[in-house]
Amino acid sequence: MIVCKNQDVEKCTLQRTAEHNVQVLFKNFKKEVVTYVHDYACKITPKLDRIISNKEKTLDMVLNDVNMSLEEKQLAAGILDEEIQNLEKQRHTKA
Repeated sequence: MIVCKNQDVEKCTLQRTAEHNVQVLFKNFKKEVVTYVHDYACKITPKLDRIISNKEKTLDMVLNDVNMSLEEKQLAAGILDEEIQNLEKQRHTKA
């Protein structure tokens, strides 16, 4: 958990040393935030990849279904294609 304690900041202002100053605290805080966000992105991206892959397989099945009319295929394919594009946008922004 990312925490910058108020006591640490107060301690730095009262007894500033090379190891205990606000800049060092802020640097460590930023490093923890970057690590946390990176770990989160590494967890969420594979889930989105899996969902996108499943949607693409469904799209292939719809396009190859001989029992569906052309209008039904176009409608279903359009909806799936839009969902895939939205998921890819999400993946891109989270990466």
